[in-house]
Amino acid sequence: MKPSQLMSKKVVTALKIASIIGIIVWIYSKFDTAKAGETLSAAHLGWAVAAIAGFVIGNICYAYRWALIARSIWPNLPLPFFNFFLYNLLAGFYGLFLPTFISGEAVRIYKLGQHTCKDYVRVTFTALIDRLIGFIIWALIFMFSPSPIQIGRHFLIWIAFVVIIAVLFYFFRNKIKPAAKGLFDTYRASPLNMLKAVAISFVGQITYVFVNFAVFKCFGIHISLLNSCGLASLAIIAGIIPISWLGIGVREGIYIALLPRFGASMAQILFVISFLLAVNYLLCVLGGLIELARTGWNISSLKKISPQ
Repeated sequence: MKPSQLMSKKVVTALKIASIIGIIVWIYSKFDTAKAGETLSAAHLGWAVAAIAGFVIGNICYAYRWALIARSIWPNLPLPFFNFFLYNLLAGFYGLFLPTFISGEAVRIYKLGQHTCKDYVRVTFTALIDRLIGFIIWALIFMFSPSPIQIGRHFLIWIAFVVIIAVLFYFFRNKIKPAAKGLFDTYRASPLNMLKAVAISFVGQITYVFVNFAVFKCFGIHISLLNSCGLASLAIIAGIIPISWLGIGVREGIYIALLPRFGASMAQILFVISFLLAVNYLLCVLGGLIELARTGWNISSLKKISPQ
């Protein structure tokens, strides 16, 4: 990489991190200690447990979705389901420390590629289809749910679609271009597996909506399940914008901007965001620890697959 390109990359990264730090500082400037104490003392443990269970179930569904897509291309792939689950957690683990979700995708592609004779072109295809299925379902959930914003939802969906395609093409352009010859040979894919992937994705994503609903209930935010559908799907779609650091990004900004419309205080919003981040952190760190244990606690093994 040229010095000028390296400098530009560092500047962009610094700006992303600075914007996230700005959000954190702004949140704490609005924080009411007394209200926070009331919110925490009134928190409902049962809803918290339900949210954690839903979070785990949702991640299992997402891993199964990716596994079905991969086995559409490699029917005899000798890879246990647990590996897909672990690679998703590893993607989240690396995503905690790098200011874009693309780093996590690179980890998923690298790890699965080790089991497919380094066929990174088609592995990239599985990752793209995996994310595209998820995006389309989130878009449908958003379009058929009460909208938490006044802007035309079709306009928002198209903007998000253009952004995700542009971002994915930019970061994976070197792997997509060689795919022209055989990447989209649909006869190699199993239609049944693809349908199963869509179905299991829908289950996982509705489960994630329930996670949001349960966390809102836990901290005393009165919002219906249908409104939770609109809010959660919008937050996920907005999270496509590749600005994040330590798991905090545009998605959290959506909660901060829109939850007050449902009567939530800043203390309640902070607890919601902190709870969701904490559960995500724990799962991602668990993935990193499992990977370390599998490699004999060799930290250099994590550095080896660290995205450049």
